[in-house]
Amino acid sequence: MPWLNTNFHIQKKSHINVTSHKRIHTGEKPYPCDICGKSFSHNSDLTRHKHIHTYHCNIHGKSFIQSGELIKRKLTHTGEKAYPCNICGKSFSQKSIYLITNLFI
Repeated sequence: MPWLNTNFHIQKKSHINVTSHKRIHTGEKPYPCDICGKSFSHNSDLTRHKHIHTYHCNIHGKSFIQSGELIKRKLTHTGEKAYPCNICGKSFSQKSIYLITNLFI
């Protein structure tokens, strides 16, 4: 009976969707982050959240999803200005600010 197997999978999927949906109303969050303790109602949300712990600033403890954001943040702590203007000599901590400023000179 091939229809029985298909019907079972439909019922199982429906049960999962209902269980997942009920968490909206109950506030249940059975998926805690083992790093910071924040909990989530769906495992996929926990997986997405864990990426913020990938790039961690050891100066003030904030975490970032992208490495570039962490690099920019560390430059604010160190005061380093790695992008000097070749016209006036003024330096900038972010390349984007350097480029925008030089476009209007």
